[in-house]
Amino acid sequence: MPYSIPSLKRMAVAKAIAHPTDDTTKVSGQVRNMTVRNEYLEPVVDQKDGKGAMLYRPGDCVTAAVVLRLWDAGFTNSEAFKATVQRLNRWYLTDAFPDLKDHEQPPEEYSKTPADPDRPHSPACHVLRDYCTTGQHWSLRLDIRRHAVTGAYRHVASLWRGDTALGNGSPLKDGESPQSTHVIVLDEILAQVAAHTIFKGGANGTH
Repeated sequence: MPYSIPSLKRMAVAKAIAHPTDDTTKVSGQVRNMTVRNEYLEPVVDQKDGKGAMLYRPGDCVTAAVVLRLWDAGFTNSEAFKATVQRLNRWYLTDAFPDLKDHEQPPEEYSKTPADPDRPHSPACHVLRDYCTTGQHWSLRLDIRRHAVTGAYRHVASLWRGDTALGNGSPLKDGESPQSTHVIVLDEILAQVAAHTIFKGGANGTH
């Protein structure tokens, strides 16, 4: 599926996420930092290149664009980026079993059920596909919570399709209280990424 196929070089990612006024060479350097220094992105080696070039998935553009939004908003806390990137890059068990509690083991059928071949590579790829096929509104919410007894902070990122969360939406744990919430509306990001990747045409495009 085009949403999950590693087909984009770094400059193509930069062009897919840059604002019209941005220097795409600078944005390409930021994408490189996300890949090499921060390890927010996980491209694969381009076997046809022979020089170590990397290929990114269209869904990786969504992750990269969200990281840029957080940088632009002044976020520097590594836990905030860790929570955000993991939500965009990793499927959670609660995505398949939203009612599962932290202390509970996954249902027995989970280990026996073969992987769904139609499931996109990552939640970011899934969100892009859903937006392209349905036009539904998506957002990412970053919640900062604090435990009443220990004082420890926890950063939690969740993806929302309208008013419905992907998975369980990461509910509050015992003793936690919300401190602040930052919402990134994904529609503009998804529309721009789709225009530069999915609907661009060519071997990996759909139109």
